[in-house]
Amino acid sequence: MNNREIMLKNSSIWKLLLKMSLPAMGAYLMNALYNVVDAGFIANQVNGINGLAAITAVMPIYLLIIGIASMLGVGGASLYSRYLGDGEKEKANNIVGNVIVLSIIFGVIITIIGYIFSQQICLLFGASQNIIDIAEVYLKRLLLGCIFIQLSIALTNLIRGEGNAIIAMFSMIIGSFFNIPLDYVFVVLLKKGVQGAASATVIGNFISLLFMIVYILNKSCTFKLTKSSFKLKANYIIEILSCGFASFLIQFLSIIFMTEFNIIIKSMNDSSYLAIAGVIIRITNLFNLPLLGIMNGIIPIIGYNYGAKLFSRVNETINKSILFSTSICFISFTIIMIFSKQIVGLFISDTENIYNVAVKGLRIVSILLPTAGIQIISAGIFQSLGKIKEAAISVIFKNILLIFLVGILYKMYGFYGILIAFPISDLFGFVLILMLIKLCNTSIKKNNFALSTI
Repeated sequence: MNNREIMLKNSSIWKLLLKMSLPAMGAYLMNALYNVVDAGFIANQVNGINGLAAITAVMPIYLLIIGIASMLGVGGASLYSRYLGDGEKEKANNIVGNVIVLSIIFGVIITIIGYIFSQQICLLFGASQNIIDIAEVYLKRLLLGCIFIQLSIALTNLIRGEGNAIIAMFSMIIGSFFNIPLDYVFVVLLKKGVQGAASATVIGNFISLLFMIVYILNKSCTFKLTKSSFKLKANYIIEILSCGFASFLIQFLSIIFMTEFNIIIKSMNDSSYLAIAGVIIRITNLFNLPLLGIMNGIIPIIGYNYGAKLFSRVNETINKSILFSTSICFISFTIIMIFSKQIVGLFISDTENIYNVAVKGLRIVSILLPTAGIQIISAGIFQSLGKIKEAAISVIFKNILLIFLVGILYKMYGFYGILIAFPISDLFGFVLILMLIKLCNTSIKKNNFALSTI
């Protein structure tokens, strides 16, 4: 039993939760901050509102790349920690090798298809004629680094799954750390516009990937990869995809929503509303993404202790992670409600006609933010316990409801109807999570174990 296994088994839960989650939270926060800065440079320095609308139109493709990488990384991390807890180290290492190979394969496929059909893809996802050229330029440059992005995200999750949250944090922070100054160089100094912003993203992810490769080759890494580890096996592929499917669904349903939203805005013949969506999404991500750090942080803790049948530690981890994430949500909710005007002003001048719409929209979308904590981390809880069906349902229901409500409420209340759909879906999603926990208890009570909640 190595030091990380001893830590997962014996350390106090609060100490372990903070140690595993805070680095990931910081990394996600840094990543979200970069996206905010990136959008700010584009909106204020180059193409203005049209530039911001263009990168928002391309967002579904970026979400697809992230979704596949997250599916492979989160699924692999959950399996790795579980196999490690069961003492099956060879299987754990084979999972890592298979995730790496799959990441490269998917990256190549997305790059080739995306580059050949770039214009058609931009039009399909809602780019209007006045921003199609800008959107296509951004997409093509972004696709050149697709493999780097795939591997970077997948490996970050795997490294976190082995219990090394610090390295996982630095891998994300390093990429964002370089992205921000590169954005300034490419966008502001060299006047490369959205092409420069995409180039900064690609280079940042490449640097992050190099950092993780160096770590994996180091003896301190618990991954012990051999040639056989990289041999794809059907049973491993099915396990990885199944266990990480909920993470992919989160992004996939977001893709459907963003596409639906983009098409609706396209029919309004006003791309400024697409820019508003971009602003609201980036701001809410700034407050929501750190919660993913908690979700990813608890996966190895719950996975290992569940595999080792230390059920009291599993429950303690669940309860304290819910308390931790909900407290953060209340703080975020307060900040948004008090400082929404100042936050929106970073992107849109208060002299713009759309400024007041963006401020009101941000407040509407954030009304039920305090419930986001348990909704986001619940997917990680169910995945860690091997409850793939519950994890999938927790994601599918809320997002499908959101997609349905957007179409209905837009016809009734216009643009504001789209925004109202968010808190309504949040409410129903919250109630569903509580029901799933109760149902999950029924299915696992045979192990003398039941989920307890605060």
